Amino acid sequence: MAGTQNGSSVMWFFKDKGFDDKSIHDMFRKCKRLEGLQRDRASQNWAYLKSIGIMERKLPYLISKCPKVLTLGLDEKLIPVINCLATLGTKPHEVASAITKFPHILSYSVEEKLCPLLAFLQAQGVPEKQLGKIILLNPRLISYSIESKLSEIVDFLSGLGLTKDGMIGKVLVKHPFIMGYSVDKRLRPTTEFLKAIGLTQQDLRTVVLNFPEVVCRDADKILKPNFAYLRTCGFSDRQIVTLVTGHPPILVKSIRNSLEPRIKFLIQVMHRGMDEVVDYPNFFQHGLKKNLEWRFKLLKENNISCSLSEMLDCSQKKFLTKFNLEEEEEEESKGRKTIGTKPKPPEETQEKLAHIYHSHPTFETEFKRCINETDTVDEFESSWQSLLQRYYVMDDEWLQSMYDARQQWVPVFMRNTFFGVLSSSEESGGLNSFFDGYVDASTTLHMLIKQYEKAVANWHEKELKADYDTVNTMPVLKTPSPMEKQAASLYTRRVFMKFQEELVETLANPATKIEDSGTTATYRVAKFGEDHKAHTEAIKYVEEGAKSIHIYNVAIDALQEAAKKVAAAKILDSGVIQGGNLTNGETQELHAAGENRTVMCQSADEKKRKIHELSAELESTNQRCEVYRANLLAVLRDMEEQKLKLSVKVQNARLSLKE
Repeated sequence: MAGTQNGSSVMWFFKDKGFDDKSIHDMFRKCKRLEGLQRDRASQNWAYLKSIGIMERKLPYLISKCPKVLTLGLDEKLIPVINCLATLGTKPHEVASAITKFPHILSYSVEEKLCPLLAFLQAQGVPEKQLGKIILLNPRLISYSIESKLSEIVDFLSGLGLTKDGMIGKVLVKHPFIMGYSVDKRLRPTTEFLKAIGLTQQDLRTVVLNFPEVVCRDADKILKPNFAYLRTCGFSDRQIVTLVTGHPPILVKSIRNSLEPRIKFLIQVMHRGMDEVVDYPNFFQHGLKKNLEWRFKLLKENNISCSLSEMLDCSQKKFLTKFNLEEEEEEESKGRKTIGTKPKPPEETQEKLAHIYHSHPTFETEFKRCINETDTVDEFESSWQSLLQRYYVMDDEWLQSMYDARQQWVPVFMRNTFFGVLSSSEESGGLNSFFDGYVDASTTLHMLIKQYEKAVANWHEKELKADYDTVNTMPVLKTPSPMEKQAASLYTRRVFMKFQEELVETLANPATKIEDSGTTATYRVAKFGEDHKAHTEAIKYVEEGAKSIHIYNVAIDALQEAAKKVAAAKILDSGVIQGGNLTNGETQELHAAGENRTVMCQSADEKKRKIHELSAELESTNQRCEVYRANLLAVLRDMEEQKLKLSVKVQNARLSLKE
């Protein structure tokens, strides 16, 4: 019976948070522990995850992926794990971002999984400062077995000749996602293809060190088509090897959106030969619009000849200085970029990704979330990589081409760019209503200014009328509440109507005290006639926190005593003011409180003074408890950090003994 009641309570918790019936059913199927979950624990864990920086709009996604998070003990599991992860992060949002990407990280043991993983990575030459970056960028690492998965990757990299101290560590720092690929199904076939086209062992080391993503791509779907395309362009096999060694991404870039436009521009516009690109392979890393076209135009206008490396191997500012060009040209070029349409995915995205949407129904939602809900460039990059790996679409050519052009359409890259339009995602409803009746699709720019002035005048007139109504008329009151009367005299009419609606709604939801243990008062809240939908809330006067048990107990005792005094004084004061209005039952309660009748004869002013003093005492005690709690949490964080460092040292010692 208790399990059924708990399950029902949690069901309402999920519904309150916006989960639909299907999602709730799936979560209960994933995690049987939800059936015995108390609603209070679920609420506490939800609130805590929100407090560490996880946006509330992302919490439903996180919980649906790993509902077990709500069942974990807050003090026993969540807080220690998150405090431990916080010692790894260098930026406040990194821990929240890692948990959002892989919420299961919260269910793993710090001692059994995280500390051995840190020690293993450190043994591969990963600098201590980079350990946190690797794990927070790819939190799924904690789920991999060191013996059967991670060690196999390290052995494979060692077989490529990356045996010097720190080499493997550099690869892992550059691309921690390499640890998630299969050696036999992906890494080895790709390296075998690179050897087959002419790369030596030294060339392979160079490629893996500079751009490890190349060996993670599918040779048949990505590398071979790119190699064949470069051949059709007139490059010899030896030249292609030089290009790959100099700029490894050339084998994974989109042919249609990256390679082909640059080669056409090189030959048809710049009138350059292929051998010049072989001498400067980094030609393919420069943006077509931003660098190639703009710089070539300036050089041509000024009749300047130079090699590709002289033209491109420098910053914009150094380029202008090197060729003694005016900086205004650069500013003009920048100005041209700041006006346009809001960034959005290419129009053919729906068509190009239809096969993925069909085979993975949830991909589209996560794809849009990755694009529109990431708040930083780092968060987008890690979210994109995680998305591609989770759905095994790392080798999709269209997705790769979109990624190559991400700075032109992903919103997070365009934060500092002005656009002369409003996106559909912005809350433009108020603006639409402002211009309603004044502007339409046929309005010219000249007429827009006049119509804008009319709209402003009309809006001002409405504001004046609203002010007049507020000052000179009284709204109709719906309750005898003095609070409603006071609000009517203070608020504007529009705000008061919202307040009145909320006030009337509260009257239909009475709160009935069902338990009072001194430090916790429990109330039952439900609409009249809807007891089956009742909510039970417990208000805690004191929760936790002190440097020692003794101080904690003293604070609790003082807080309880102050609360009792305030409550007793308020009851007595109520008895004096209401006088004969007390019912027999209420009079009995006053007598049961054990208070003296002589106290009730005191003046109302003395009672109020006493209540004020006791309330101040209660507030002071509350503040001291908060200080004790903050100090205790600081001590706990320091302990967790020291514990983590010691655990890593122990694991390093164990690894040294094994060697």
